[in-house]
Amino acid sequence: PASPKELTVANVTTNSVILAWEAPVSDESSPVESFLIEKQEAGGDFVFAKTVDSNTLSDEVKGLQPGKDYKFRITAENSAGQSEAVTLESPVTPKVTGKIRE
Repeated sequence: PASPKELTVANVTTNSVILAWEAPVSDESSPVESFLIEKQEAGGDFVFAKTVDSNTLSDEVKGLQPGKDYKFRITAENSAGQSEAVTLESPVTPKVTGKIRE
């Protein structure tokens, strides 16, 4: 399938991030069935975070550690396989205090 578009951060808490994205252009012969979300701690490899269904265009990734930098990427999946991953441009740091670190 085509890749999802416009991966963004909708919200950040002390231990979670809400990601939002746009669905890829539909391929009627093999529609998107799900989205695979992966996370990466600074210096680490991307690892599975969760899978959501094709109707979901935002979701919360929980279990993050405050003050650590994370990158995220998302992949569309269907019966033909996976799209190329779309990676969030900048790392996200869950809040240590009441302010989002820039």
